[in-house]
Amino acid sequence: MERRGRESLIFVSLLCLMVTLTESATVTIPVGVILDLNSSLGSITLNCTNLGLLDFYSTHDSYATRLQLHFWHSGNDLLTAAIAAWNLINGKKVHAVLGPQNSEQARYVVELGKTNDVPVIWFSPSGPSLLPPRTRFFIHSNSTRSHCSQFEAIAAIIEAYDWQSVIPIYEDPEFGNDLIPCLSYALQDMDTRMPYISVINQTSTDSQIAGELNKIKAQRTFVFVVHMSLELWSIFAEHAKNAGMMSEGYAWILTQGLSSVMDPEALDVRMKGYMDGALGVRPFVLSNLTKRLSLVRKLKSEYDKTLSLNGLWAYDTITALARAVEKAGLVSFNESGADLRNETGPELRGAILDTDFVGLSGNFNLRQEQLEQSHVVVYNVQGQKERTIGYWSPEKGLVRMQSVRGEPIWPGNTKEIPPKLKVGVPKTHFTEFVDVNGSVEGQHVSVAGFAVDVFKQVVGLLPLPLRYEFVPLNNSDGELTPFSYDDLLCQFADKKVDVDVIIGDITIVVSRTNCVDFTMPYLDSSVSMVVKKTEDDVTGSKSEIKTKDDVRGSKSANKTEENVEGSKSKEKTEDDVTESKAENKTEDDVRGSKSENKTEDDAGGSKSKDFVRNPFLIYMSDVGFLKSGTSKWLVIGVMFILTIVLQVYTANLTSILTDRTNPKPPPWKDVQEIRRSNRKS
Repeated sequence: MERRGRESLIFVSLLCLMVTLTESATVTIPVGVILDLNSSLGSITLNCTNLGLLDFYSTHDSYATRLQLHFWHSGNDLLTAAIAAWNLINGKKVHAVLGPQNSEQARYVVELGKTNDVPVIWFSPSGPSLLPPRTRFFIHSNSTRSHCSQFEAIAAIIEAYDWQSVIPIYEDPEFGNDLIPCLSYALQDMDTRMPYISVINQTSTDSQIAGELNKIKAQRTFVFVVHMSLELWSIFAEHAKNAGMMSEGYAWILTQGLSSVMDPEALDVRMKGYMDGALGVRPFVLSNLTKRLSLVRKLKSEYDKTLSLNGLWAYDTITALARAVEKAGLVSFNESGADLRNETGPELRGAILDTDFVGLSGNFNLRQEQLEQSHVVVYNVQGQKERTIGYWSPEKGLVRMQSVRGEPIWPGNTKEIPPKLKVGVPKTHFTEFVDVNGSVEGQHVSVAGFAVDVFKQVVGLLPLPLRYEFVPLNNSDGELTPFSYDDLLCQFADKKVDVDVIIGDITIVVSRTNCVDFTMPYLDSSVSMVVKKTEDDVTGSKSEIKTKDDVRGSKSANKTEENVEGSKSKEKTEDDVTESKAENKTEDDVRGSKSENKTEDDAGGSKSKDFVRNPFLIYMSDVGFLKSGTSKWLVIGVMFILTIVLQVYTANLTSILTDRTNPKPPPWKDVQEIRRSNRKS
């Protein structure tokens, strides 16, 4: 027994000695962490970083390196973050920096780290990144595609619902650097435009936000892409709901930062009903469920926090850094006690880029100097729940769920896809054009008429589906439209009438084109003014008619005979009739006669008579009696000159008849004066 006791004592002593030697052999590597601890993202990142470091070394106790974290609270101030980075790099001699989470702060910290060969992994809205924050003018390339994956998924959603225009709304300056370049790149091959870009600042007042919403509503676009922090979104969404923009007919698409999976505090905003019916995207997380549940319990019990995707990223980021520090072999560099970070920095950066493992947030690697995200979840907000309705990936694109779960519930608790074209229909006495039966709110509206039928036929010919609804433009009592068409169109131009287009018996008038744009006319009403003419006007009108008939003349033999019969000379009429008979007889003689000379004489006589009726009808055989060529050309020239003279005379006569230089004004100015004169008579 004594021998066994001695052996046990020796074993314990050796074990303690090994532990002591191990602890003395480990090298502490200082690492700086810059966070805004007053924000939800900063606090959850701090807690998950501590838990991630403890869990890693509990399972990797053989590592020769240990990370020593130095936290620094930056607040929401750029100068404080810059001072923190300077003190950590030059005072604490840190080998790496985690954070900050603000892009403006990160831009300075990353550049400072490059100057001192200190890798900086900052927490961007899209995940951990070694790249400096992009400006809003950065050029999209294949290397940045993973950074823009959520915006490509949003573009696929826009294309799936045939939305022709969207308005991006982002927070300046934090979130605009990603939204505009990525979304523009994703939409470049689609027929979708961005008529307006809305920028909201963190310091915007209530009146400024309300004014911006009025500008957005004036664009008549009802699909919005929101890319901002949860704090600003909670304020903006309240104003949007008060402005009626969270109701039926609108569509909202939220980027991943507003998902409750990313930030659990989003549930507090949803409890107020500000996000009901919105669509959203977030990264698809596929990892060890057992480890995630363990982290959820620890985070809840020790810090009273709810796990989010940002917390998972922080947990995996500190794990990746611990692996990279060990792989870079910083032990040998640190034994001398000298500051050799200009040598260790590139080694550590390369080790970070080579790190690849399956963490709690899924496959974690920074080979492209940023976290790669290739799969995206598309969800629909219903109350406090995020109901998954589809998935997106670069290989397969948008895949919508085939069940009822794949049909989103839109704002206003409806399944009808927004938006709808609001078609205004005026209510007038001319029901043949537009016949409206319904309330001003558009409930149970029955619309018919010629203008409505034309509109429906045009919509049916469009190459894309067009959802529309008719909005009666009558007052609350259901009476006629309470303004003239001139006032109605100008109110429509000033956005005082909440419709997109107006159809009806609206005449295209020059003055109205200053307010609205008309389609091509589809009906000519041919409306004219009827006024009373004096006796002189009536006489002049008759003479004009007679003169026009004379000018037109008769072109056929039948019309010539009618003119001959109406002639005042009876003898001339009989001669013409005799000549006409002779013509008929001559034609019979030409067909049936055996004498060629007689036929030629008769034919010649017929041509002569044709020449009398139309002296400008020239037969080549008629000039056969002219012997010299000069005579022939002289006759042709004279006939040509006579033709020109006749054309000039005809043109002058026509202009005299159609353009009266001193027209007499009508005795009445308008229809009302005619009616008053009729009452007096």
